[in-house]
Amino acid sequence: MASIVIQNFGSIKKCKLNISDINFMVITGRQASGKSTVIKSIYFFKAVIVALKENATRIELRNILNPDIEE
Repeated sequence: MASIVIQNFGSIKKCKLNISDINFMVITGRQASGKSTVIKSIYFFKAVIVALKENATRIELRNILNPDIEE
């Protein structure tokens, strides 16, 4: 079974999610427990991995990592 481990990212000290071959996942927890941070980190790193697989240029990667900076 595949898993995602997030450590020291935003308010999350350590989080391990076991992932199976599913298309839908529900994350539950108390208010301000880091649910949104988990989703944002998965989205962010997925974008970086896709860009690297597509041989993105340094500028394209920089735009993914910090979209507020303009050339």
